[in-house]
Amino acid sequence: MSIATKPRPADTVGRPLRVPASRRPSTLRYWLAAVIAVVGVGAGLTVGLTAYRDSQRQIDTFDGVSIPGTLSVQLDEPGGRVVYYEGVESVRFDDVTIAITDPAGTPVELARYRGEMIYDAPDSTQGRALATFDGAEPGAYTVVVSGVDTGRLVVGDSVARRALPGVLAGLAITGLAVVAAVVGWLRTFSERSAPTVR
Repeated sequence: MSIATKPRPADTVGRPLRVPASRRPSTLRYWLAAVIAVVGVGAGLTVGLTAYRDSQRQIDTFDGVSIPGTLSVQLDEPGGRVVYYEGVESVRFDDVTIAITDPAGTPVELARYRGEMIYDAPDSTQGRALATFDGAEPGAYTVVVSGVDTGRLVVGDSVARRALPGVLAGLAITGLAVVAAVVGWLRTFSERSAPTVR
């Protein structure tokens, strides 16, 4: 017993996919992609700028002193702190002499800041991270600074640690929104460009 099969019409082989006219995507999908991009970019910028402004407000709370000078820094709990210089852009770690003692009067080891951390100081000068130290116990730490005759020495928390997560989150939101919008736009364009059958 044999089973006959109906051959595939030769003129259909290799033809491009045809989309029924009734299923062709609406141009509203272009607008939807644009809305996703605008809303996503706006949300990402809002998150990033909010994190940046919060870090700037944090800087205003830092303890500081004009150089040369002596500064008392009160630590309510143990933890690391960053030493910043605000003033002339050319001043670096090796240009200043910094001595720190803990509440018991014991010298505290100072480590050069790894990397580059720059911010806009409240007086419109440039702030730069110079060093870090570990406050092993709460209390008043004495900071004595000399070596230059200009600028301020400031001690506080890490600006980067506070701002970076929010800024990265803002960039991620912006990037995902743009990618989603582009993919949606290209898919709509591709489907609308396909030949149609009625």
